[in-house]
Amino acid sequence: MHPPTHRSLASKISRQLSKNSLAATAARLRALSRQRSSAIRRWASTQGIPIAVRGRIANSVVSQYAAAHP
Repeated sequence: MHPPTHRSLASKISRQLSKNSLAATAARLRALSRQRSSAIRRWASTQGIPIAVRGRIANSVVSQYAAAHP
């Protein structure tokens, strides 16, 4: 077996850092998505629009929310 070279070690570290930052970015996007969904659900309920506590939010509700929050 050959000992790892500086270049191969640097490459492995770089790939791992990329994976970590992608995972962190994905986690942030999921959190923002959950926050936005929660805001839409609160808004819809105050507007008297029927909406489930969980699951997909109908596009029509999302569109109404977007129109009300330019």
